[in-house]
Amino acid sequence: MEKTSNIADETDENNIENEMERYGIIRASIDVYHYKEFRYTNFSDALQQAKRDERAAKKQSK
Repeated sequence: MEKTSNIADETDENNIENEMERYGIIRASIDVYHYKEFRYTNFSDALQQAKRDERAAKKQSK
């Protein structure tokens, strides 16, 4: 059975937060859109690729 260390995780997170505060670093979360095996940070890029794939599939089925 593996032992997990929540205390170590909390310490690491506290260190990160302290360093961020010290150096004025800001954490920002971003949305990531997944389409097939690809990742996009912009929804319209993911949508356009999905539409290109759809058009290509329709052409192949004709």
